Amino acid sequence: IKDISFGELEKKEKTIKVKKQEEVKDFIELYLGTQNDLLKIDDKIEEGDFESINFGLALHYTMQHIQKFDISYLENALDIAKNRYGYIVGDAGFLEIKKRLTKLLQDKIFLDLVDGVVYKEKGVKYNDNIYYIDLLVEKDDRYIIIDYKTSKNYHDKHIKQVKNYEYIVSSLTGKKTISYLCYILEDRVEVIDLRFED
Repeated sequence: IKDISFGELEKKEKTIKVKKQEEVKDFIELYLGTQNDLLKIDDKIEEGDFESINFGLALHYTMQHIQKFDISYLENALDIAKNRYGYIVGDAGFLEIKKRLTKLLQDKIFLDLVDGVVYKEKGVKYNDNIYYIDLLVEKDDRYIIIDYKTSKNYHDKHIKQVKNYEYIVSSLTGKKTISYLCYILEDRVEVIDLRFED
């Protein structure tokens, strides 16, 4: 055992000059929100619609967090979504989301459309409004817009919404833009090219 020695600690006073921070003037905090914040349905929400809305939000959130459109990345995205929506959607809801997204990630039409530079939940400002596009894919000569839906209940409104996105992206970029509705339904995936819809 070594001998222990005790010493004294010297204390030196040091003065620190603090610069006076300049006051920020005319600062307006902007919160642009997310699609979840902006989601609206014009009609009265009927009983049972809240469950459908939350299911759709959870599915969108899962798709937003999938790293690549490959089945091997689905479990991780589901775990992320469960942390946010698990208590609302429940285990049965997430089993259904997994089933539907497994079909989507095996759908050749969808996979061909997303072959490009992918932007998820892309916020676009146009005429002082913010629009959120589920999936914007940049290809060499055009943009592809894909909007996910879990029900066809409001099909006419869906068409109007996505054609509006198409007009906005085309106007802002000057590039050809093609829009698609992607219905991720209980029994199938249905991708609709809106060039053929009125």
